[in-house]
Amino acid sequence: MQVIPAINEISFSAVREKVRILAQFLEAGSFIHIDVVDGVFAPNVTWDDIEEFKELRREFPNFKFEIHLMVQNPESAVAAWCMAGVSRVVVHLETMTDPALIRKQAEQSGSEVVLAITVPTEAESLVAHAGDFKMFQILGVFPGMAGQKFKHEALAKITYLRKKVPHAIIEVDGGMDEETVKLVKNAGADLVVVSSYIFSSEHPEQAYKVLTEI
Repeated sequence: MQVIPAINEISFSAVREKVRILAQFLEAGSFIHIDVVDGVFAPNVTWDDIEEFKELRREFPNFKFEIHLMVQNPESAVAAWCMAGVSRVVVHLETMTDPALIRKQAEQSGSEVVLAITVPTEAESLVAHAGDFKMFQILGVFPGMAGQKFKHEALAKITYLRKKVPHAIIEVDGGMDEETVKLVKNAGADLVVVSSYIFSSEHPEQAYKVLTEI
């Protein structure tokens, strides 16, 4: 399974430290996922400084970054993050009001866009956007906090989306461990976003490799 390590932190120093850990074993060109939470769409707040992100990219030029915008009004944030060098940006259907604008902003910077849904949202709502987006994310937990338990109702969403949009790239974020990665892979997911399983381990590299071998 393709695994994207995820970082969910409140300070730049903590974000940078986790990227340094990942840099010890990730191959060049690998993706690193960073959560940006505004305290409105989800209850917590995380690091979200674009100028510091530019510094991070200069320090770690061999990696690609995927920014997960768990924010209200993503249209106001997408352009700045993409211009800062984000390779992929995740936006939520629940807060998006202008998909055409978001796609245009990302494409102008050469960035990809992932359309995400959270736990209460049905997968059917993604199908209407299948002509505009190639990649979709299904949250297996409620947005915001790392370390939550996987909500198994996400499996039916993955299966449904795979059937209705066979060409879609399906990413699953939240609650990933050895058991749940197997479940989402069997349901039809292409890649997973993983935070706690990797960084709570005494050996992050080994934890990462265990999941990639599933």
